[in-house]
Amino acid sequence: MSRLILTKEILEQLNAMEPLLKGYKTPMLIPITFNQGTITTTVDVRLSLRLNDVGCLEVSIHPVRKEPDFATQLIGHDFIQQDQINLLETGNMGGVVNLINPMTDEITPSVISRDRLTNQLKTLRAEYIRIPLVLCGVTLNKDQKKTLERRKTLIY
Repeated sequence: MSRLILTKEILEQLNAMEPLLKGYKTPMLIPITFNQGTITTTVDVRLSLRLNDVGCLEVSIHPVRKEPDFATQLIGHDFIQQDQINLLETGNMGGVVNLINPMTDEITPSVISRDRLTNQLKTLRAEYIRIPLVLCGVTLNKDQKKTLERRKTLIY
């Protein structure tokens, strides 16, 4: 982090250290300065911590993008126009898609969402999504919860 001209104290002042240590990205954009000898550049980013191949923590940098890259396949998924509209307007695609692992060809039902601060596209396996018993102030019965778990539309 010393090359980034960013210190623990700065992260604590921004209230960004606690989310990082809990495994989340910083909740706000942080201006960082890259110092490469004679060239210095400042960029707004979100930061996260991750384990590298040898088990040491390292900083991951998530720079701001002008817009999401819909032209490139995302883990085997081609974006149709409705996907793009949903991601830009709501931040998520509004449904489950089958993503294909490029190494194993395993098909994984997942959801795709857009980071509202950086415009990066991110995925989450559908099996990790949990439906709470109370949703938007409404207590769901067992049938309603099962409907949502089966990824069906629930009209209330």
